Amino acid sequence: MNGKQILTIVFLITAIITNAQQFGAFPPSTKWSQIKTDTVRVIFDRAVDSQAQNIAAIIHRMNRENPNSLGDKIRSINVVLHKNTTTANGYVALGPFRSEYYLIPGSNIFEFGGTPWQQTLAVHEYLS
Repeated sequence: MNGKQILTIVFLITAIITNAQQFGAFPPSTKWSQIKTDTVRVIFDRAVDSQAQNIAAIIHRMNRENPNSLGDKIRSINVVLHKNTTTANGYVALGPFRSEYYLIPGSNIFEFGGTPWQQTLAVHEYLS
């Protein structure tokens, strides 16, 4: 075998053995879906479809009822939902402008109140 053939075989074996790059903590096999309105684009794993619909409806309704709270020029915000996390949290990032919600609530039921966790995140993080 010459050098080109050996190099080709090495690259093929490497490509077969290595895993794909992961986005955050999401495996490459994640089936992404999105809900897009004029105010929000919710990007989520299909397993959390009902929570994603609820979040999109809350953000859309908040924007419709108080459209000028963030100024006259409202643009759509991207929201990425994380379903398998160990922290109850969410954040807004400036570059690229997006919001990410960790959908697993904390273990202390008295800490977060009686509102479903995804609704609390949607209200808090959208107004942040």
